Amino acid sequence: MGEGANCYSERQLFAILVKPKPMKRLILAILFSGFYLLTSNYVCAQSSINYDRAKKLSDSALMLEATQPSLDAESLYEKKIELINQAIKIDSNYFLAYSDRFMVEFEHKKYNEAILTGKQMIRIEPTNPDLEIDVGGVCENNNDTSSAIQHYKQGLAKYNRILDTISVKNKKRSEYEAGRAIAFILLGDEQKGRTLLKELYDKATDDAEKWALRNFISAPRKFFVY
Repeated sequence: MGEGANCYSERQLFAILVKPKPMKRLILAILFSGFYLLTSNYVCAQSSINYDRAKKLSDSALMLEATQPSLDAESLYEKKIELINQAIKIDSNYFLAYSDRFMVEFEHKKYNEAILTGKQMIRIEPTNPDLEIDVGGVCENNNDTSSAIQHYKQGLAKYNRILDTISVKNKKRSEYEAGRAIAFILLGDEQKGRTLLKELYDKATDDAEKWALRNFISAPRKFFVY
């Protein structure tokens, strides 16, 4: 995971937390102090003209409900995608634009399109396990269980690789351990996944983190599906 968190505007933070599953996103944000959801390897420090143009287009797409409230659902979707695609045309590696498009496509139940967009996100961030879990969730919503399982397995493998290489004192370790636990739950090994979450809960000292983990421990499996 990279240095992308500082690039998120208030608009993007709001969008991440309210769509598609408000409580799940809120709990994830609290549990991982923003790292799980708000990171990307896209280097925002490169304040180039192209980056500024792409960001403005992508930002405007997620504000369309407020700026053009008269649009019907399909017109809204088409306009959002048009703006985001313009951003991607300017910078084909602009991760946040793909992330916005992924969310918009999922929201409008364009699952096939969202899966393709998710694969582009994985292309940009190939070591990010969270993306595999999210794409797997969209596959599951699209009734493609086989593909979902493959993505969940890839996500679990990437969590394991990260955990094998970082110190037990690493501040982000609990983030990856919780992600691994969720991957086990999604793959059907709920007992193992919930046991790992309970162990994290027992070790946690922060009240907000303990609240988030307590909700995860008791949540049904479908809660973790994107």
